[in-house]
Amino acid sequence: MTKSGALAAFEPAVPIALLSTDDHLRQTLRTLLDDQPVFVARTLDELNQLAALGRCSIVVTDQALAPGTLAQIKEVLRDCVPASVVIAVRSPTAI
Repeated sequence: MTKSGALAAFEPAVPIALLSTDDHLRQTLRTLLDDQPVFVARTLDELNQLAALGRCSIVVTDQALAPGTLAQIKEVLRDCVPASVVIAVRSPTAI
């Protein structure tokens, strides 16, 4: 599948927020998503600011978050961007 074909599901552009301090992950996500808008938040406060601006229909995070924190993120997003998705990923070797 070509890069443009893989991104067809994202048309029109959907703002994506990355909650991470990993610069390599940020660059990889931006490269893979090509022209999709990717906004970076290094803290939950920054993510809340992005949500208030409508800049996170999709949130991707690699941070270890407590279940209550994930619920809080979903609640904030639901209020600001009702059709939002949260994707939380961690390395299987992470403790």
